[in-house]
Amino acid sequence: DDGHVANFVETEQVIFLEDRVSSFIQTRGSVPLFWEQPGIQVGSHKVRMSRGYEASAPAFDRHFDTLKEKYGDQVVVNLLGNKEGEAMLSRQFVSHHKNSSHWKDIPHVLFDYHQECRGGRTDNLTHKLKRKLAESLARFSFFYCDGSDIMMQQSGTVRTNCLDCLDRTNSVQAFLGLETLPKQLECLGLNSKPQLVSRCYELYKNMWQQNGDHVSKIYAGTGALGQSKVGKLADGARSVSRTIQNNFFDGTKQEAIDILLLGNTLNSELADRARGLLATNNLHSSPSVLMSMVERHEDYTIPETIRACV
Repeated sequence: DDGHVANFVETEQVIFLEDRVSSFIQTRGSVPLFWEQPGIQVGSHKVRMSRGYEASAPAFDRHFDTLKEKYGDQVVVNLLGNKEGEAMLSRQFVSHHKNSSHWKDIPHVLFDYHQECRGGRTDNLTHKLKRKLAESLARFSFFYCDGSDIMMQQSGTVRTNCLDCLDRTNSVQAFLGLETLPKQLECLGLNSKPQLVSRCYELYKNMWQQNGDHVSKIYAGTGALGQSKVGKLADGARSVSRTIQNNFFDGTKQEAIDILLLGNTLNSELADRARGLLATNNLHSSPSVLMSMVERHEDYTIPETIRACV
């Protein structure tokens, strides 16, 4: 409700050279709507919307208002595909965006990664995606300072998402980062030696792969897919491991997060009633306080008659 999404990550590609600094920031985050993946997910991407349009719109607007306030101008890169729940979720994302005030100043770029880059055809990132983002990337630029003198400012960020914001998202972010790298090196005067440029490119390419692995381990419990030097066998093992963890261990992960943040697991009948009555920040209260607030809900709620059509 506060506009925060799952797996939101800010990534900064930065180069230090003595007292000079150049950096390029990107963000990733799940589709900013209320949705979930019900049941056991084995080789499928079932998605269910848990709130309707009117209930999701305020949180959607808060999310993009926060991004604009913190990072400046935005452009959305939506990598969702056209199969099963992904297509439905993508349509909902575009629909909410079109009906919001952000449609006027935030471009929404659709790029079906699995379709466009099938069989390792990553050249479509250059031929298609780069062309769609060229104007925004040129306008956003990147940060560069020489000592205390700020020479260039980054005025906006690219917000990339797929379903889980892991493998596809990291691949696209790595592409955009490596496309910006030569410009950063030029500002620092490091572009005159081809060998140095090539070395920096390989170094940062490896760092992006490590970044994808670390984010994936935090969020899904395994390294990233599609970039392992071991090949298809390692990807298959990681896919099986992800399936097991996502279907059987996510519940305990959520309980651990609830205990760390709230002091209890919030999986009781009291917690369910409290969620329906109280704001999220009030759920941090002790069970006795929650019980008292639930029992006295008539003191601070106003009942209204509504008509619901299904």
